[in-house]
Amino acid sequence: MQPINRAVKKPKNYMEKNKITDEQRINLCLYGQGAKTCSFLGLASLGFICTKNSPYEAEIILRREEKSMLAMGNNCAGPPTFAPVTKVTASEEK
Repeated sequence: MQPINRAVKKPKNYMEKNKITDEQRINLCLYGQGAKTCSFLGLASLGFICTKNSPYEAEIILRREEKSMLAMGNNCAGPPTFAPVTKVTASEEK
Protein backbone atom coordinates (compact mmCIF):
# COMPACT_ATOMS: atom_id res chain seq x y z
CA MET A 1 0.00 0.00 0.00
CA GLN A 2 1.34 3.43 -0.95
CA PRO A 3 1.41 6.21 1.66
CA ILE A 4 -1.14 8.98 1.23
CA ASN A 5 0.39 12.25 0.10
CA ARG A 6 -1.35 15.05 2.03
CA ALA A 7 0.93 17.81 0.81
CA VAL A 8 -0.80 20.89 -0.55
CA LYS A 9 -0.74 20.73 -4.33
CA LYS A 10 0.58 23.92 -5.84
CA PRO A 11 -0.48 25.00 -9.33
CA LYS A 12 2.31 25.20 -11.90
CA ASN A 13 4.14 28.51 -11.83
CA TYR A 14 2.49 29.34 -8.49
CA MET A 15 5.58 31.01 -7.11
CA GLU A 16 6.26 33.16 -10.17
CA LYS A 17 2.64 34.39 -10.34
CA ASN A 18 2.58 35.27 -6.64
CA LYS A 19 6.07 36.82 -6.33
CA ILE A 20 6.06 40.37 -5.04
CA THR A 21 8.59 43.12 -5.52
CA ASP A 22 10.57 44.72 -2.71
CA GLU A 23 8.51 47.88 -3.22
CA GLN A 24 5.22 45.95 -2.81
CA ARG A 25 6.59 44.17 0.26
CA ILE A 26 7.40 47.47 1.97
CA ASN A 27 4.64 49.80 0.72
CA LEU A 28 1.68 47.45 0.22
CA CYS A 29 2.31 44.48 2.52
CA LEU A 30 3.74 46.81 5.19
CA TYR A 31 6.54 44.35 6.02
CA GLY A 32 7.90 44.80 9.55
CA GLN A 33 4.98 46.90 10.82
CA GLY A 34 3.51 44.45 13.31
CA ALA A 35 -0.26 43.99 13.13
CA LYS A 36 -0.44 46.19 10.00
CA THR A 37 1.72 43.69 8.07
CA CYS A 38 -0.30 41.62 5.63
CA SER A 39 -1.23 38.17 6.94
CA PHE A 40 -0.76 36.73 3.46
CA LEU A 41 2.90 37.73 3.06
CA GLY A 42 5.01 34.62 2.69
CA LEU A 43 8.63 33.73 2.06
CA ALA A 44 9.57 31.14 -0.56
CA SER A 45 12.81 29.95 -2.09
CA LEU A 46 12.65 32.69 -4.76
CA GLY A 47 11.78 35.52 -2.36
CA PHE A 48 8.64 37.06 -0.91
CA ILE A 49 5.27 35.93 -2.28
CA CYS A 50 1.59 36.62 -1.71
CA THR A 51 -0.32 33.60 -0.43
CA LYS A 52 -3.74 35.09 -1.22
CA ASN A 53 -5.76 33.11 -3.76
CA SER A 54 -3.50 30.15 -3.07
CA PRO A 55 -3.80 26.72 -1.43
CA TYR A 56 -2.57 28.35 1.81
CA GLU A 57 -5.22 31.08 2.03
CA ALA A 58 -7.80 29.04 3.99
CA GLU A 59 -5.31 28.19 6.74
CA ILE A 60 -4.21 31.81 7.04
CA ILE A 61 -7.85 32.95 7.29
CA LEU A 62 -8.38 30.47 10.16
CA ARG A 63 -5.29 31.77 11.94
CA ARG A 64 -6.50 35.36 11.48
CA GLU A 65 -9.88 34.45 13.02
CA GLU A 66 -8.13 32.75 15.95
CA LYS A 67 -5.85 35.79 16.30
CA SER A 68 -2.95 33.36 16.53
CA MET A 69 -0.62 35.44 14.38
CA LEU A 70 0.84 38.91 14.71
CA ALA A 71 0.43 40.08 11.11
CA MET A 72 -3.27 40.94 10.74
CA GLY A 73 -3.26 43.15 7.65
CA ASN A 74 -5.39 42.42 4.59
CA ASN A 75 -3.86 45.03 2.34
CA CYS A 76 -4.61 44.05 -1.26
CA ALA A 77 -6.70 41.90 -3.58
CA GLY A 78 -3.82 39.50 -4.13
CA PRO A 79 -2.48 38.23 -7.44
CA PRO A 80 -2.58 39.01 -10.25
CA THR A 81 -3.42 42.71 -9.71
CA PHE A 82 -2.30 43.27 -6.10
CA ALA A 83 -4.80 46.15 -6.07
CA PRO A 84 -4.78 47.92 -2.68
CA VAL A 85 -7.79 47.30 -0.44
CA THR A 86 -9.67 50.49 0.37
CA LYS A 87 -9.44 51.19 4.07
CA VAL A 88 -12.76 52.00 5.77
CA THR A 89 -12.70 54.05 8.94
CA ALA A 90 -15.14 53.47 11.80
CA SER A 91 -16.97 56.71 11.01
CA GLU A 92 -17.54 55.62 7.38
CA GLU A 93 -19.06 52.28 8.41
CA LYS A 94 -22.08 53.95 10.07
